[in-house]
Amino acid sequence: MKWKSLFKMLLVLPTLVFSTFTTSRACGWSDEWEGAFYRFFEPDYTSLADYKPFHFTFDRLYDYELLDEKTSEAANLAAWSRYLGASVPQDHIKNLVYEADLDILLDIQSLLTSGRALPPDYSTNALVREWKANRRRELLDYLLFAHRAEPFCRFEADDWSEEPRSMAGAEELIQIAQTESKKATDPFLKLRYGYQALRLQQYSEGQTEQAIETYRNLVLPHASADPLIASWAQCHYAGCLRQMELEAEAAYQFSIVFDQCPSRRVQAWYGWRILSDEIWDAVQAKCKTNHEMSVVYFLRAFSPNAISTDDMQQMQELDPGSELIEVLMLREVNKLESNLMGFPYGGDQAMHKRFSKGEASNLLRFVNQVLKSGKMHDRNVWELAAIYLQFLDGDFQGASTALAAKQPSLTGDGALKGRLMDLVFRIASAKSVDRNLENAIFKDFTNLSAKMKETESDELRNFRDDALAWLYEAQGEPAKAMLARNRTYELTNFPIDMDLVNGMIAFNSREDKTLYERELQKRLVPDGIANDYLLDIKGTGLLGRNLLPEAIRVFEQISSSYQADDRFQLDADPFRLVITDVVHCEDCGKGKYNKLTYAQKVLDLQKQVLSDPSKAVEYNMLLGNAYYASTYFGAAWRAKDYYRSGGSWYSLGENNEYFKFDVATFDENVDMTMAKEYYTKALNGAKDKEMGALAAFMVAKCELNQFYMAGYQEMANFRKGFSKLQESYRKTDVYKDLIDECLDFRAYVR
Repeated sequence: MKWKSLFKMLLVLPTLVFSTFTTSRACGWSDEWEGAFYRFFEPDYTSLADYKPFHFTFDRLYDYELLDEKTSEAANLAAWSRYLGASVPQDHIKNLVYEADLDILLDIQSLLTSGRALPPDYSTNALVREWKANRRRELLDYLLFAHRAEPFCRFEADDWSEEPRSMAGAEELIQIAQTESKKATDPFLKLRYGYQALRLQQYSEGQTEQAIETYRNLVLPHASADPLIASWAQCHYAGCLRQMELEAEAAYQFSIVFDQCPSRRVQAWYGWRILSDEIWDAVQAKCKTNHEMSVVYFLRAFSPNAISTDDMQQMQELDPGSELIEVLMLREVNKLESNLMGFPYGGDQAMHKRFSKGEASNLLRFVNQVLKSGKMHDRNVWELAAIYLQFLDGDFQGASTALAAKQPSLTGDGALKGRLMDLVFRIASAKSVDRNLENAIFKDFTNLSAKMKETESDELRNFRDDALAWLYEAQGEPAKAMLARNRTYELTNFPIDMDLVNGMIAFNSREDKTLYERELQKRLVPDGIANDYLLDIKGTGLLGRNLLPEAIRVFEQISSSYQADDRFQLDADPFRLVITDVVHCEDCGKGKYNKLTYAQKVLDLQKQVLSDPSKAVEYNMLLGNAYYASTYFGAAWRAKDYYRSGGSWYSLGENNEYFKFDVATFDENVDMTMAKEYYTKALNGAKDKEMGALAAFMVAKCELNQFYMAGYQEMANFRKGFSKLQESYRKTDVYKDLIDECLDFRAYVR
């Protein structure tokens, strides 16, 4: 192309990638959603840890570890230990039951039969030594059978397969299990073989009724021999009843398992369901004791839509002091915390304004009633709950007074809980923040944190930070509010908030910081570059507003080492003429300009346009390039922004009930005004036809971008560049080349 030689001076520049300090806008999972929240009660504090999955959680019903294989493994090993006695260590049992596979057990059987030496790993095993002495050989037979049956009872899901689980060969094992159960003389083994037959039948298609019969004939008569396996079998039995749509009996059986077997508690909860009032009445009729009735009330109260306080009242009348009532009470407290304090650590108003009389009144009334009766599982927990509910109900002073009276009697974990509540009261009830409050809260948090688990400490920190952030905002300290919320990435959002950046600079430069403010300062950026980083943001914001002299003065204050770093460089030469937009350019002059030298060059060109009219066209083209390249559509966009998303393209011009596009407030720099203005000046002043054709085309590119943002109804307003190119420059080389290269221009001409 002959015309390209006219613009060698326009085709030169690069930029190094600016590595931002956060990944705030990156797509992906955020760790903050993994956290729980500050809460009054943690299951670890009391003997109710067995009910840990049934305390309130946000992202799931239960604790994942309760369905971990190790939960069942630990319970099963304890049952084997009780059966075998102290002469067989539990790790020896584990070695054979869970660590040895079927082939190893077959090898052991073969070696025992032949009389040959056993491998060193098993020759010292106490149970293997029993077998070698020809004692308890029936246990080896059972373990061999259990290993053969296990693959049929373990569901290995293939998300991509629509094929049902294969049970080929299971029928033979069912027959063996039933035969061995009847033949065995040891009730422990009779029960275990019956259990194996039951679950194999449940998982085999069309054998639900047979599984029920197996439970009644081969399991139930020997249940006392091993209460754990009896409960596991009962859970399978209840599942079979549900498959047969015997809903009331199934729910009752699941309630028994829930109450008596911690290792099957989650499974029992998922199996338990009440579909109608008739079924509920039938389940109650099956309950043999007040305690059993209390358990089914608990399971109903745990349902998402239950009025739990009413069910707790019923439970207190049926089984006063039941630990299950305490589990529900604490869960209801946690739910109130979630509603009032916000999760994750946020709400639409300051913390002290989120509490109001009446929110916790019903639960507080019930808790005081239980305390008055004197019948409860753990009086300390109930007394602390009453104090805490008083606080949640908006009576900050009354709660603080009651807590101060209670604290001297608290010991151990209770004392820690009392101190924790005191700190939460002071944080949540604060209506303003001063130096004294910041230092006091920081010191108390630090002392408490050392005695807490790391996750709980992190949760309390987040609660503290959220509460203080609201107060900072109300006091006109947005920089500290941002740091408290740990959202410094918002500093670089486009368009840059200059007031916020100036406030952050002022905060960073202050020397008399409190202990808490020093912690906040560490959240800004890595040590040593905070000042340069903030000046970079400020200068970039000024550059985005086309305040060149002001931006230059700010950039000049940045250290030379920071200016030389990648983060300050531009990815492409912004003065280079670009006919085709590219996202990443391999040879576009990367590293030739940084933000400061870019601003200086633009300002110099603006002066030269006025002082040297003979080169005004050339200078206006360079300025048009500079402004175009530094927008969302150009390769040097980092000059005025810190983030560029391809997904933003789909929001250009969008106007619906959820999103109203606006060039001035859009989170990408899409304003084509200055670029189009300079290209238009070059077009109007061009005497060379090739130059004029280029200028007209660049005006058209600006108009195309504006068209994307305005919509089809504005199409007529964005055709001037193409129209001028077609009418006045049809015979130029530029025109001929663009007809071949530019689809939009070719479509326009046709």
